[in-house]
Amino acid sequence: MITVYYGRAEKLIEKIGFEKCLIHIEERRKEKVLRTGDQISQVRSLATGELLHLAASRYLGVFSNRTEMVFETEVQPGGKPYLKEYPQIHFNLSHSGDYVCCAIGDVPVGVDIQKHVSVKAGLAKRFFTEAENRMLDGLDAQEREMLFFRMWSIKESYIKFTGQGMKQGIDTFEIDWNSGSIFHKEDVRLSCEIPGEGALKTQESEGVIPDYVQAYFEEFGGIDGYSLSVCRESLETKIVWCNIEEV
Repeated sequence: MITVYYGRAEKLIEKIGFEKCLIHIEERRKEKVLRTGDQISQVRSLATGELLHLAASRYLGVFSNRTEMVFETEVQPGGKPYLKEYPQIHFNLSHSGDYVCCAIGDVPVGVDIQKHVSVKAGLAKRFFTEAENRMLDGLDAQEREMLFFRMWSIKESYIKFTGQGMKQGIDTFEIDWNSGSIFHKEDVRLSCEIPGEGALKTQESEGVIPDYVQAYFEEFGGIDGYSLSVCRESLETKIVWCNIEEV
């Protein structure tokens, strides 16, 4: 199982307390927070560290009586972070706009959240595949913006799942909306069906799953003005969404 914790950064800091959050985060992030002059960036970075502390503590079942634990992180060669003392725990972090999120579980995971903002002209042409751009070109402005950020979030979550980041190239793979899968673009043609707003949860594809399926994604549509996606290896891995403002 993978649990995805999400919420507004400012609300999390207010709930826990600025000084308490500083106690919970590792020294590198603490130094970054304290030397950051921009208040928005400071709150976002601190909230991201606090969210990892909360998620890891709950995963280990120590949140109620060991709140002073600090989880040190290291990075893999590709840049993907892991917990130094608990390498068996997989996690991934993301932030955008007012929100931060953390996905954590016992299998590799990638998570990404994107605030819907104005998109620079030519950005999709630069980063997406020809098939994906044809899909976008067939929509009106509002639908195109919505689908653009859904695509971007899914693709970011995938390259964070693999641990390769942007060097992998987000135009080297495509999204199969029917099966909720990621394929290398030479292996499959993009579905011509444009996903509606209601098509937010992964659907199992019919028949045998091809060997070249790289990962499965799931979207969360509960935050207005944002796209939030998670990638993992198997459909059998359940995703649980947890709003930290409600716990």
